[in-house]
Amino acid sequence: MIARSLFVWLSFGLALFAVTVFTQEAEFDPTSFSLALLFASPIFLSVQLGGLGREANDRFRYPSVSFLVLSAWVLGVAPSLIVDAPESHVWFRFTDSSIPIARVFFVSWCTLFVLAAGRPAPDHIKLIAGRTHLITISSMSFLMILYLVRGGLFSAYRSTESAETLLPGSQAATVQILGGVLFSLLPALFLLIATQQRPGNPRTLAWIAFAVSWLALFLMASRASIAIGVATCLLLGRKLNLRLNVTTLTTVGIGLPLVFVLMTTYREALRASEGSTNIGQYISVASDVTSSLNVQERRANALEGFETNTRMRFWYGQQFCVVVDEWLDHGAALHGSLFSGVVRTIPTLIYPEKNQIANSMEFELALMALGKFPPIDLAPTPWMQWLFEFGLLGMLAGPIFYGLLARLIDKRLSHTGSLYEASFWLQLFALMFSPEHTTDMLALGARSMLIVITMFIAIDFAVDKLTAGSALRETATRGTQPS
Repeated sequence: MIARSLFVWLSFGLALFAVTVFTQEAEFDPTSFSLALLFASPIFLSVQLGGLGREANDRFRYPSVSFLVLSAWVLGVAPSLIVDAPESHVWFRFTDSSIPIARVFFVSWCTLFVLAAGRPAPDHIKLIAGRTHLITISSMSFLMILYLVRGGLFSAYRSTESAETLLPGSQAATVQILGGVLFSLLPALFLLIATQQRPGNPRTLAWIAFAVSWLALFLMASRASIAIGVATCLLLGRKLNLRLNVTTLTTVGIGLPLVFVLMTTYREALRASEGSTNIGQYISVASDVTSSLNVQERRANALEGFETNTRMRFWYGQQFCVVVDEWLDHGAALHGSLFSGVVRTIPTLIYPEKNQIANSMEFELALMALGKFPPIDLAPTPWMQWLFEFGLLGMLAGPIFYGLLARLIDKRLSHTGSLYEASFWLQLFALMFSPEHTTDMLALGARSMLIVITMFIAIDFAVDKLTAGSALRETATRGTQPS
């Protein structure tokens, strides 16, 4: 078991160092590699606790909830903490003394998270997923996609709606939010349905829906949604007692970066396209981009665009350094941003001023008010928020909170028999998985998923009634036929 943990730790450290070299232009020096091993050290602990299997004779399994979350956090954040990129000082104001403190805080956060999550729950899924679930989820997804495409809201990179149309509480904004919550979970939901069916038409249709859901995520041009789709499917692989194999690792390890390269070019083409009010236009743009990559110059431009975009996104660590400096200078802010999401979940009829109150508590706005960030779309993280709000207490309480939440998600996915309850916990996992989120978003995500589930149940009821009616009519028809 220790040998396995050491192997994964060293492999993860090498992978992290490779990501650091690519995104931060790090040199191959012993210091950077040592820091990569340091940031990867919680991985060793996670594997020891069963993140990739528990028994000594158990081969590598699909990763647990905590292992997946930890991997996303480390790979997304550590590169910009390993190397102090000169470009970051142009964008963010922080001192050199904050860098080692930020490194220690982040490694401590990840370690406490793993310890709080503990050993994964037994991995046996007991979900009941049938043909009705397939019809419900497919029909609701189709209607949402149709609405968003015709309204110019299907992709953030081809939105034709005005800011007034997308005001909080508007119909367009509501459907867009619910669609975003649902679409990233579609591959996992269809995977669950497919694996629960006997061979035949429903199973075949579920696998077709599974494949189509990936196409829809690509056409949306959302890398985060695709990453979440991959992560939720990997998690369900564990719950379904599957085993990791070379094919899966190769597909994820090579296929995902290639898709992201293609998507970078697709995004630019989507921005430049004229009108996209039907799904065929999205497919046409994607097809043109794919075929154009056969040209060497286009392929080189795509790789360059992907490299530039990726490097710009890997600045989570430097932003954390700004918050460390702010804490050192002024202590805990006690701003209340952790509760802004809870305030937003209150119905407007009950609390009409909720959005104004929530906006005054918004974490990103509080960061911008510091005067240490440029007027750009920031990428705040949980550890930034908890340190900003509570100081050292936040660095202790925050990872424990997330670790206990990961443990709860893992336990419920192993024991629930409801596909829709599983989708609720998968949504919370999806929110945790991304480093670019704040804790208050968990409440908003939970509320949105509950609305989606309510819609699922309503459609289920209608489908069951129609199916029962058809069955009764068929029975009655047979009964009136002469013998």
